[in-house]
Amino acid sequence: MKKRRNLAAMALVAGMMMMTGCETSYETPVISVNKTVIEAVASDATYYITVTSNNAWTVESLIPTWCEVSPASGAGDGTITVHVLENEDTNPRATSINITSGSASAQVTVNQATASTRSYISAIAPAHEYPITVGWDSIPDAQWTAEVTKGSDWCHLSSSSGYGYDTIVVSVEANLTTTPREAIIITQIGGLPQRQITVTQRPLPSANVTNIEMVSITGGSLTLDADTMIIIDSITRIDSVTVEVEYDTITFPSRSVPITGFQIGKYEVTEGLWKAVMESNPSYNVKGDNFPVENVSWDDIQMFLKVLNALTNRTYRLPTEAEWEYAAKGGQSYNYSGSNTVGDVAWYSENSDMEKHEVGKKTANALEIHDMSGNVWEWCSDDWYNSSTHPTTPPAGYVDGTYHVYRGGSWFGTESACEVSDRPGTQSTRRAEYLGFRLAL
Repeated sequence: MKKRRNLAAMALVAGMMMMTGCETSYETPVISVNKTVIEAVASDATYYITVTSNNAWTVESLIPTWCEVSPASGAGDGTITVHVLENEDTNPRATSINITSGSASAQVTVNQATASTRSYISAIAPAHEYPITVGWDSIPDAQWTAEVTKGSDWCHLSSSSGYGYDTIVVSVEANLTTTPREAIIITQIGGLPQRQITVTQRPLPSANVTNIEMVSITGGSLTLDADTMIIIDSITRIDSVTVEVEYDTITFPSRSVPITGFQIGKYEVTEGLWKAVMESNPSYNVKGDNFPVENVSWDDIQMFLKVLNALTNRTYRLPTEAEWEYAAKGGQSYNYSGSNTVGDVAWYSENSDMEKHEVGKKTANALEIHDMSGNVWEWCSDDWYNSSTHPTTPPAGYVDGTYHVYRGGSWFGTESACEVSDRPGTQSTRRAEYLGFRLAL
């Protein structure tokens, strides 16, 4: 049964008052923006709104789960940053941003395309697959065709013709050359051109990524305590000071999981390593090469691992949840990874100044692993395990469904979120400035 809870949120209410002696006068608020519509691409992107106002104002995104705005308030003229997360659905989506100053207001509509209707594919160097849509759902009897007119020796389609509206897969072979390459796909409906899709595939980067520090862990057995997890389904703003959270809870019994020997990263994956592998930096807060990379989804990490493994000829992966907790505990029974005093081992909301920090600056645990409590939450390979439908002793890396676990707490989280037993999870497509990861072998 779904549960709801109303939560109070901080709100700024400000006005410009001009005081003369004992009299009070009020300047009528005026507000305008430089655009009323943002046509967002399907991929993760940032846009800006210029605000002109004579007063204090507040900003609200009606669907903040994929359209994030900052700052939440301002005064006078200013700029609002709009961060739109990647749309991996098969349908376009839209939302509104409301900017309010007293009785005055402005609204900006955000329309985002779907990745399936994209006309451009930026492909990684290793072999990979990308879905596209073809045809029209409004004309089910119309025949569509798809053809690779350039680059057909390395770019392939799962189907070349059909009827109505469908999804096909573009498969690219690994680019083992030293230069980028391009393919062209032409789709038609009823013999008439529909669109051209350009596929650009980059080569493997030339960076040296052989200096990744890993810690060898001896196998054993891990006992997972009985606990209850919360699955957040939706967050809805009720008014300017209240949000409603709809969620489910799942209770898990105490269970024992066998652990075989493995290796795990001494540090969280950094911005520097991600840039060397992917030649880009997805971090929401870019701080430097020795800071943990964040704003990466579970799906993004699978792409990263493909490129990293192609570069190193190794099989790096995410740790399973059981491996992560086994390494975090380090054979000890502390609440946090390496201590019962959270501030000794973790950057969290009370000591982080609400920002991430360089890796390795807090005390390591008994296995010399840093930041397993705090700094950024770390994705694990596992899906959330539901004891009502699966055996009480699942394989250590059990995977099923669309939700994945992340562990360890973050600079943004509370003290309790940094406990080694805390185990939240979310959709594999979710990105956030407090979500990162570390490697396993």
